[in-house]
Amino acid sequence: MINTTLFYRSLFLCPIYKVLTGPDSPESSLLRFWLSFPLRNMLQLYNRNKPASVIERPSYLLEPLRQIKDLLSAGILAQGKPMIHKKTYRHWIQEVSGLGKKEILRPDLDWPNIWREIAALPGNVKETMFLFNQRHLPTRTRCHRFDSLADENCQLCHQFPETDEHLVIYCPPRNKVWSWLEGTVRRHGCKTPPENRGDIGPTRHRRTIFTLVAAYIYATWKERSRNRIPTEVEVENLWVSILPPSRDHEFESRWDLLEHSCMAKRMSSKQEITSSSLITDEKDP
Repeated sequence: MINTTLFYRSLFLCPIYKVLTGPDSPESSLLRFWLSFPLRNMLQLYNRNKPASVIERPSYLLEPLRQIKDLLSAGILAQGKPMIHKKTYRHWIQEVSGLGKKEILRPDLDWPNIWREIAALPGNVKETMFLFNQRHLPTRTRCHRFDSLADENCQLCHQFPETDEHLVIYCPPRNKVWSWLEGTVRRHGCKTPPENRGDIGPTRHRRTIFTLVAAYIYATWKERSRNRIPTEVEVENLWVSILPPSRDHEFESRWDLLEHSCMAKRMSSKQEITSSSLITDEKDP
């Protein structure tokens, strides 16, 4: 699929560069008057006269100037050689499709698998998970950066700024549902903390666990506007409803998955009750 913005940008820049570096003409003289001074260390546009600096350039030449300087610095353009549209377009495509800021800042995370699992989610959940991973959710702290009068504090606890991590993990009223989430993903074989933005680690239940984390983040963001916390049952039901066709052969259907989760939770509760009763019996004379 062609990126039309980059395609036409390269297509329109080619004739500008051709005139700029081509034979002497009224058009090339005009372009060189405006552009030769900032390019003086990259392109030899005058044989005799030195380029003169100008106070202000036309706005419509600023973007081509910046693009030509970037391409010269990257080695895509060179003195005495023509500009090739295909080569320029390929260079710009690699720039926008390469590693982004978040991937560079967190190289320890398995980003290829994270983006692959996000792509398998339904549209609304996929969008929320993508914005969360890119740190683009309009939380109150981000809104506060644009409007200093906007309140940046969480509307549930009224104690801390509403960041991504606070909204999903650290808000005190969410401790119960977050503890349930941690316990559930560990029962399914996840050994890494679920706050790692979907990096599940080595497990054969990757898609199952990732979908649960995505369901929790989506439900949390959706209920945020109502100032309420999604219950465990709500997150669990959403998890089952959006789970893509799974590669996990342990569960024959989505409802088997829910039944397995509930059974594991009941067994955990029984163990807690049994251990507490044993402690009580030991204390009784």
